[in-house]
Amino acid sequence: MVTNEAIAQFRNSKLPYEYLYTYLGNFSFETLGSTSSIAQAINSRIIKSMPILIPERDLLNKYLNFARPIFSKMLILQKENIKLNRLKQVLLDKYFSLIVKLN
Repeated sequence: MVTNEAIAQFRNSKLPYEYLYTYLGNFSFETLGSTSSIAQAINSRIIKSMPILIPERDLLNKYLNFARPIFSKMLILQKENIKLNRLKQVLLDKYFSLIVKLN
């Protein structure tokens, strides 16, 4: 999806974010918009009328039992990645500071 100054947020109190994330990640947005002179155009009216399939409760629970540990692991890895990037920056700063002092 490409956007200019508009930002869309999907919220649905009936559906967990894990399901919405995966559903929207596999949705064919090209089928929604009309072609403008620059690109495919999708507006808020089109987004609000998007069909969102709601699975039966049993099937949704089976999916969530599978997906939630994966999403939890993704969150842990994202946080670890942020920490590692900060540490990398600190180490690079110290390294370049030492190089400058040696020259």
